[in-house]
Amino acid sequence: MPLEWKPLASVPELAGLLGQSGLEGSSVSFLKHVKAVTIVTGGLTNRMYGCELSQDEGKISEEAKTKWIVRVSGENVDVHFIDRTREFHCLGMAYEAELTPKAYYDAECGLFVQTFIEDAHTFDNADVAANVPACVRLFFWLHQQHPSKYPKFVFNAFEISRHYLKVARGHGAPLPPNFDESLSILNDIEVAMAEGSLSKIALVPCHNDLLAANWVTGSVGGAASKLWLIDFEYAALGDRFFDLANFAVNCELSKELEQEMLDVYFGEGGWGDQHMARMKLFKCVSDMRESLWSFVQWGVSKTSTQEFFEEYGNTCLARFQKSTGSDEFAKWMSDVTKELNQ
Repeated sequence: MPLEWKPLASVPELAGLLGQSGLEGSSVSFLKHVKAVTIVTGGLTNRMYGCELSQDEGKISEEAKTKWIVRVSGENVDVHFIDRTREFHCLGMAYEAELTPKAYYDAECGLFVQTFIEDAHTFDNADVAANVPACVRLFFWLHQQHPSKYPKFVFNAFEISRHYLKVARGHGAPLPPNFDESLSILNDIEVAMAEGSLSKIALVPCHNDLLAANWVTGSVGGAASKLWLIDFEYAALGDRFFDLANFAVNCELSKELEQEMLDVYFGEGGWGDQHMARMKLFKCVSDMRESLWSFVQWGVSKTSTQEFFEEYGNTCLARFQKSTGSDEFAKWMSDVTKELNQ
């Protein structure tokens, strides 16, 4: 469906942001020449606008030749350890690696801007299932970037889950009665995953939010269409197996596609039971972290969205409980503690 472009004045929120005095002289000052905007579907916590710049100011800058996405952040993002300066650094590294479009961020005026992807197609789970090798190669290449290029913040899903639990309870979130039992299992997983050879692998630059909607095909700057990885809000140094697991669980990969994912990432024959177990357990961890994230959102969001976040939190928790209650769970817990030569 074609996007509807309209005058800037018709979108008061964006017009107000682009009319602020701090825009002049900032790294995103080119946005003062916005002539038309379109509303782009955003995420669960952000709003996004496409912006087209006027080209009649005399000398046409490179920025004026480009359409941009301006993202307006939701409130209370700091409770999720989201730091826009860190995100911008991560995006810069990903841009250099040709994984994501170019971005600008100006902390003073609070505007986060990224190159508009023309003819964009946002993936759903079916698209991911049909393109697993291409998706995996992108985040594999992200993991190959030197850790020194990423800020030093470490994404630890266990620590973040504990933080979320405190925040959710502080806001009176409707956690199910059996939640403590699931938390005990999460602690057991953390202990088990601290053992074995794979617990000692180096941290790498990770994305940590590999939902299907963060994969987009389209063209930038007139170049050929390609696959892009977007939304680096949660990007940080982390365990590569969390990215693998987060990708698998959020995109609902089948067992066959999970095996294909590991084949692409490690090479056929390059992984074993320990690798599979670590990935499977991190799928459980990802679901718990996502469940608690949603209950935090229940606490900090408007009443009109609380029902959605409660339902989503319960859905992720149910998936955690199904996985940890499966016949395979004990094997994963055993395999993950083994040395690679066992």
